[in-house]
Amino acid sequence: MANDPKEGATPPEPPKTADARMDAIEAEQKEQGGKIDQILDTLKAGAGGPKEPSSPPASSPGSPPASDMAEQMRQAVRDVGAERDKAAKDAEHDRQHAAAPEQPPRIEKTGKQKFQRLMFGEDPK
Repeated sequence: MANDPKEGATPPEPPKTADARMDAIEAEQKEQGGKIDQILDTLKAGAGGPKEPSSPPASSPGSPPASDMAEQMRQAVRDVGAERDKAAKDAEHDRQHAAAPEQPPRIEKTGKQKFQRLMFGEDPK
């Protein structure tokens, strides 16, 4: 009795075979995946209430999760590339249509000033 933290409760034994262990792990992952999907849907819905799941649960029939994951990664790469191209295009557009910096007005020199500059050179500033 001193060794058991709870009387009458025995810890669950792990499955004996490798297949049984894999089945138990996969079941736990599906359960956790469903919970994560619910949390994400709740966050996306915000205060508007529950929202329909955006993707079918992992237990539903369809394409295997690995190929679905690969397609999602390809789509994410395409999206990032498109955003980068759009940002570069916008930056180029802004650069081309930017206003030229203001230039101080050009002061016309009189004939006397032009002659002095020609004879004695430019005034040091």
